[in-house]
Amino acid sequence: DGLEGEEEAHRSAVDAVDELLDEVELALARLDDGTYGRCETCGSPIDDTELAALPLARACRPCSSGVLALEDA
Repeated sequence: DGLEGEEEAHRSAVDAVDELLDEVELALARLDDGTYGRCETCGSPIDDTELAALPLARACRPCSSGVLALEDA
């Protein structure tokens, strides 16, 4: 049972690394095409402090939290 648990933990760690690598590759592709730092949902710039804290961010704070910014009429 102990070996089975270790194997599951190893698979989980490998999956996490694979997912992080995928996110890094997407960020590099966005750098190449000039869209890094812009929200994939609304196109707004992602705040520099947010990018500094989470360089792989793909959405601005309102879009990532599910809050839609309403424009004044």
